[in-house]
Amino acid sequence: MDAPVPLEAVITTAELNQRPSRPVDHAAANSALVTLMQEMVNSPGTILQRLADTALGLCQAHSAGISLLEDEDGRKIFRWHALAGWYARICGVQPRESSVLGAQSWTGIPRS
Repeated sequence: MDAPVPLEAVITTAELNQRPSRPVDHAAANSALVTLMQEMVNSPGTILQRLADTALGLCQAHSAGISLLEDEDGRKIFRWHALAGWYARICGVQPRESSVLGAQSWTGIPRS
């Protein structure tokens, strides 16, 4: 397994704060909410993937995903439950300590 990338190498909050904001597309946001509500009614088992796909489109991003903090063999991991876009090919599990999602300031979850 490759060595984990240091957190400082992937956090770009300062750079992101300097980017101009996109105008809000209220029609697209409304359409997304309707689509997500329909998904919840018709196929609740696929809502996480639909949410990731929707976020990808609304944000005009390269990737979007949903991971959940879980216990596995006594250690904390983030398991990707839905990914869309470029990172979808690496869907899986990542140890909390080597994940950008493991940063306390991002998750609000105290490290144990």
